[in-house]
Amino acid sequence: MRRASPRILGGLIVLVLASVIALYIAGKNNTAESLIRVVSAIGVLFAVVVALYGDRMRSQLNTLALSVEKPLREDGMFNEKDGKVVFTHHLRVRNLTAYLPVKNCRVWLTRIIDVQPDGTEHESFKFAVGRLMTWAPFEYSPDVRDFSDDQVFDFGLTYVDEGRFRPTFYREQGGTFHPKGDCLAKQTRRYVFEITADNHVGGRQFSVEATVQQIQHSPDWPHAFRTIVRVLT
Repeated sequence: MRRASPRILGGLIVLVLASVIALYIAGKNNTAESLIRVVSAIGVLFAVVVALYGDRMRSQLNTLALSVEKPLREDGMFNEKDGKVVFTHHLRVRNLTAYLPVKNCRVWLTRIIDVQPDGTEHESFKFAVGRLMTWAPFEYSPDVRDFSDDQVFDFGLTYVDEGRFRPTFYREQGGTFHPKGDCLAKQTRRYVFEITADNHVGGRQFSVEATVQQIQHSPDWPHAFRTIVRVLT
C-alpha cells in the first residue's frame, strides 16, 4: 500500500477553499461558514487520530512489498567445488517499494517439499529454525543486507556430472544438513523461503522448484545433467 499523494491532499484543500469562496460570492454566507466548521471539525478529529495512532498508521502505510525472482542474467561459466565441476544458481530479492529501503534483510529456507511425477507432494523437511541463505557475493556481508532495489543470493550448485543439486546455506550458521537437502537426478524438489527484515512484516512464503534433468551434451552445456529452476511465487 502506497502513501497518499501530497498532490491529492493539496487538491482537496484547494477544492474546499474554492467551494467556500464560491459560496461567499454567491451570497450563501451561512452555507460557507457551515462548510468551514465541518472541515475544521474533521481536521481536529484527524489530528487527534494521528496523535493517538500515528505510529501504527505509519507502520501500515510504510509496508514493504518483496518478491523472489530469477536473476536478470545467469552465470555464463562453470566453476569447481571440491574438485568437481559445478554450475552456480542465483535468485534475487526485489523490493517492489523501492522508496522504502530494506533494513537488515535475511532469506531463510523453511521447508523442502518433494514433488512426485503425478503431482502429489510430500514435505521432506520441517525446520524448527530455518536455514539462512547466503547473499552474493559472499565476501561482502553474506548473511544480512540493506538495499533499495534488489539483491542476489546463492540458491545452490548443480554438480553437472553427477546429477545433483545442492542448496547453498550460510556456513557460519552451523548444523548438519547435506546431503539430505540435495535434489537428485530425475527428482523435483520445492524449496520454500521466507524473508525477514527489521522493517518488514514476514509471513509470506516464496516457493522455488528445482528439477535435475539428464540431457544430451552440447557445445553450450558439455555435461550430462542440468537443473531447471522455476520460481512459483
